[in-house]
Amino acid sequence: MSSAKNTAHKKHVDAHGQTQLAKACSNGNYDLVRRRLLERPQDLNLPDYAGNTPLQIAAINGHDEIVQLLVDAGCDIDCVNHDKDTPLLDAVDNGHLDVIKVLLEAGVNPRKANVNGQEPLD
Repeated sequence: MSSAKNTAHKKHVDAHGQTQLAKACSNGNYDLVRRRLLERPQDLNLPDYAGNTPLQIAAINGHDEIVQLLVDAGCDIDCVNHDKDTPLLDAVDNGHLDVIKVLLEAGVNPRKANVNGQEPLD
């Protein structure tokens, strides 16, 4: 599980524990992600209630440019959610090849398994 806990003030998260940054990552809004990073850099690695960080949310949705932006901002590239899924595993499961490339170039661990023992290279 991610070592980060959702410690954002309740007014900064929605009913699912997502920050404005996480929602912008989900929607693929690059400019808004960049703006949210400047406004609240402390949200960079903040997981939602399922344990998904903004990086995982962007990876799940195939937003490679946002993944690159988050990597460049210094996010935890080997973070895990409550199921121990990594951003790389999420990208592989969803067939997001451009995201996979960004994450591998950033140096993610390609052998990190989830709670079911599934690895990205399987």
